[in-house]
Parts: sequence; C-alpha cells; structure tokens
Amino acid sequence: MPTNLPYNGSVYDLQKWTFNTDGGISNVACPDLKISSSKEKDVSLSSTYFALQNPRTQLAIGISANSCHNEMTLEMQDLAYGSPNQKFIYIEDNNKIVSLMCPNFAVTIPDGDCSTEGGLHLSNDSYNDNRNKWSFDDNDLIQSLECENKYITIHGASGG
Repeated sequence: MPTNLPYNGSVYDLQKWTFNTDGGISNVACPDLKISSSKEKDVSLSSTYFALQNPRTQLAIGISANSCHNEMTLEMQDLAYGSPNQKFIYIEDNNKIVSLMCPNFAVTIPDGDCSTEGGLHLSNDSYNDNRNKWSFDDNDLIQSLECENKYITIHGASGG
C-alpha cells in the first residue's frame, strides 16, 4: 500500500469503490486513490458510424461476407443493433459511404448504370465518374451524385 495515501486500516474497504459526484471513482479505504477510464471528463459514447436501416420493417443494409471483395453485393438483413456488418460512415471529403467492415470499399451503383434494378455493391475502384459518390439532402435522404433522382432506400438504389 502506498504510504502517501490516507488509509483507514480496513482490508475489507480496500475492495470497495465509490462513484463521486465529479464522475471519478474512489477507493473507500483510500479516498485519494482514484481510477478513471479517460483523461477527459466529458466523455461520450457516440459514434460517427450509422446503419442504413428502415425502423418500420427492422431491416438494414449490410454485408454478409467475412472477407471483402470488389463488387460484393449489399443485402437486406434483420436489423442487429451494433453489428459491424451494418455500420457505415460518410466521408465528406470524397462523398463516399464506406463500410466499417470493409474500410477500403465504398457503396457503389453497379457499373454506374442508373437504370439498374439490382442492389448496391461495395467497390474499391476509383472511377472517373460519381458512381460511388453520395450526398445528404436537406431531408437527410442519401442521393447519388451519379444518377439524378436516385436515393438509397430500404430497397437499395431507387428513384426518388
């Protein structure tokens, strides 16, 4: 036991901890002995990743493969909160939506074909067009920059 900390003499109290009003955790036997999970006092549990989900149907767009490959098809899945297979991030610098599980792959309209009825893919190719570029409009709809009036919906890329 460090000699510079006040100690009340109870071995039993060394195993007890108390939560302080300042957010710290202190040992009951040695109140000056504190632990912390972060140097920052204002820690939040927020994430910049999001799910492409439909709360009405409890379905989400996700990946099924354990390994990433070019032109892999995104699929509809039962919503699984926190599933890394259903997490994406929007990168404003290049207007891409990237998968958490496949960080080098962006959501792409297959072959850049705006009339496609197929689903969305993940691709790691750098195209000379906007097939893997998206923007959020004023209503938080995700709009394709390649295909005018095409949005990501619960059915994949579709018309507005």
